Amino acid sequence: YATFAFPLFLTTAIAVISFNVDTTMLGFFQGANDVGLFNFLKKGPVVLVGLGLAVGTLLLPTFSGMASRNAGHEEMHRTLDRALRYTSILLVPICAFTAVFAEPIIRIGLSNDQLGIGPRADAGVLVLRILAVWVLFATFSALQNLLLLATGRPGVAAKIAITASVTLIGLDLLLIPNDFRILGLRLAGLGVIGAAIATLV
Repeated sequence: YATFAFPLFLTTAIAVISFNVDTTMLGFFQGANDVGLFNFLKKGPVVLVGLGLAVGTLLLPTFSGMASRNAGHEEMHRTLDRALRYTSILLVPICAFTAVFAEPIIRIGLSNDQLGIGPRADAGVLVLRILAVWVLFATFSALQNLLLLATGRPGVAAKIAITASVTLIGLDLLLIPNDFRILGLRLAGLGVIGAAIATLV
């Protein structure tokens, strides 16, 4: 039991850390305004990813049943392909709409005082478009990770989660800060855009 539960616990803990690391770094390197903007822009995409995870949770017993009766990989992959197809039918139009109408969506949700004008407003639009694409990648990868769990390979899922988390933290450190004064390094300083790019990658 421990050989299955510990990697699952590790995967969940890493997911929680990864979800919060971008806002933590934005607060440390950029300020509260960027944290508030990024958190607002991320709310909708996170809900959409949650819908995809709900589909995966419903499929987990199906995959587990297939694994218990030694079903072939082709049958599992056909089931996963159908899940990805139906999830795409739901999410792709929503994500496309969000990407195309990112600016009016932001204007509805935030006042001019909160959003500002010029570069800050443009950054918010770009961030929402990047996160709309992230929804698709995050949902599809989550469904595939559930297949790994259902087939008794939580260690593989944990390794993938660790690799993704380390990559995210590294990219956040490179893209969000303006510089590391202690080391005298000049960095990208992309702020919320850097956080969105790191999340996507």
